[in-house]
Amino acid sequence: MADIEREYTKKISDIEEKINSIPQTPVHKPSFKYLLLIGSILLVAMIMCAFVSAIVAMSIPDVIYAVLGTGGVALIGSYFFGEKALGKFKS
Repeated sequence: MADIEREYTKKISDIEEKINSIPQTPVHKPSFKYLLLIGSILLVAMIMCAFVSAIVAMSIPDVIYAVLGTGGVALIGSYFFGEKALGKFKS
């Protein structure tokens, strides 16, 4: 019985040594300011595209709907992207 226990502890220690010998790469987490900058640039770009497409359609309600719609989608998307990238997103 002691031989079997010794054999298993040796195998476990060998596995632990193999796991510890794997080099660990540092995880790069982008800063919140950088994510906020990206999100705001995307938001402005989406609103500008909405303005241009709605002005081409020459309709005031289309301008309002396009700006509200793209702005909301961009804000929600940047929020979830920022949460996930910062590791706070609970899955």
